[in-house]
Amino acid sequence: MNGKISVTRVVVIGLDGVTFEVIDPLIAQGELPNLKRMMTNGSRAILQSVVPPYSPPAWISMLTGKNPGKHGIFHFLKRKGGSYDLEVASFRDVRENTLFSILAREGLGSGAMNIPMTYPPPDRVRGFFVSGIPVPPDPRSCASPPAIQEVIQAAGYEVDYDFRGFDPNREEEEDRWGDYQHLLDRLIEIERKRAEIFLNLARREELPLLFTVISLTDRVQHYFWRFTDPQHRGYSEEGNRRFGDAVRRAYVVADEILGQIVEACGDDVAYFVVSDHGFGPHYGDFHLNGWLVQNGFIKMKRTPRWTLKRGPLRHVLARLGAGFVASLLPGSIGARMVCYPGRKRHPDRNDVVWSKTKAFASMYGIRVNLKGREPGGIVEAGKAYQDLTREIAKALEGIVNPMNGKRLLTECIAKEEVFSGPHLDGSPDLFLDLAGISFLPTENWSIGETCILRKKCPFSGTHRIEGIFIAGGPPILRGKLMSPVRIMDILPSILYLFDIPIPRDIDGNVILEAMVEKRPVRLQASTSEEAGEGKSEKAYSEEEEDQITENLKGMGYI
Repeated sequence: MNGKISVTRVVVIGLDGVTFEVIDPLIAQGELPNLKRMMTNGSRAILQSVVPPYSPPAWISMLTGKNPGKHGIFHFLKRKGGSYDLEVASFRDVRENTLFSILAREGLGSGAMNIPMTYPPPDRVRGFFVSGIPVPPDPRSCASPPAIQEVIQAAGYEVDYDFRGFDPNREEEEDRWGDYQHLLDRLIEIERKRAEIFLNLARREELPLLFTVISLTDRVQHYFWRFTDPQHRGYSEEGNRRFGDAVRRAYVVADEILGQIVEACGDDVAYFVVSDHGFGPHYGDFHLNGWLVQNGFIKMKRTPRWTLKRGPLRHVLARLGAGFVASLLPGSIGARMVCYPGRKRHPDRNDVVWSKTKAFASMYGIRVNLKGREPGGIVEAGKAYQDLTREIAKALEGIVNPMNGKRLLTECIAKEEVFSGPHLDGSPDLFLDLAGISFLPTENWSIGETCILRKKCPFSGTHRIEGIFIAGGPPILRGKLMSPVRIMDILPSILYLFDIPIPRDIDGNVILEAMVEKRPVRLQASTSEEAGEGKSEKAYSEEEEDQITENLKGMGYI
């Protein structure tokens, strides 16, 4: 390595969903001493996430330094070739080299834990690698090399809370305080255990890169935000009394774990503390498919009618009055998907008449039923496509925010405005910013009221574009408040610290504003033509995919 600025070790701590809008008031109240110390002794900036600020493309953009149009990850799900169906995406679907593969090629090892969208782990690892969600409930292996799997299992490692059976979007008649308390306690317990295991692995060998993600902050803000926000329709004095400090507790635990990592790794290394996105209130939902039906963009078959349905065995038995039998089934058997006859009263995607449908909701956006791309596409590319997207965007301007009577749509964003690259066809064609992302588009097919305010839905917080970037250590300027940086800037900045040439096709830039010493950025040939993490074989069995889908539904991600 050449140049004074190069370092021998970089430690990245991901604080999922963390925002300065929570950090700064807590520090002013005397909380979060470790974050305060790192900001005082280092540099900070708002970190701009991807659009929309969704965890899978955000983390992978951080790991590749490239936008989703290049690396191919847009969601926890992906388009299933030759159909309108979706399937669960995995680390094998990443079509670019990641930070870990670039470092390995340079002969540098790394240790990683709990980064979303990294299952299955790479086959060959210089160090250790423990995958983050989505991971099957009973994975054959979420760690590499195999010896690490044995270590974490013996230590009681849990990938995440098992959210199967949760419905975060269902309005509850009464708040289930006991369930909220159990969830909060277990989330903290899981995070503390994960940190303990990560630190034990990190101490085994002094690896050049350590990268771990604390997910507690994301989960707690999703489920407990309304208890701190008087503007939310689900706020109550009783809820605030019980759980008004839940978000604070999550940040305090994350700060404690940050302090433990710094103590274990020392002061002579470079630290990056990053979040994949920020956070804010989730006030309501916009049932996008229902709106598209109402406005003539989707044509549906008639309902109700008899049809075959599919669901987990435990749910089918419960519907038949055999709930006691369902309770006796082992988890994997109860989660097995089975078919059964039923009266279909509510429409869904299987009722779409594709030959008469112009556009539909998909993966938090709108996808045009484009001829030559979709199996039953009817919209011609070019002028017809452009005219349709403009027509939809114009019609969306008439939607009214039920909270204040103002226009709900903040911005309608074409994919070409935010993405570029060979995998652009995997993306929705339009993204919607609804009231500053305080309302989310859903794929609900309800034909009635399409704009709904949330009250006692378990999910009450959601993502924002503005995350955090904090850097510390010898190569970082002290007390520097920087202009915003982008999530794709993290990878080239880490390579810069290691004095590794940066691939020319990287979308991010080195965060030179944070560096004590500046030197010319060295470039190398593009890596886009190489086979990145992507492999052709599927990562999940059909049963595992069903289980993961149910868990992601419980987490509110699909």
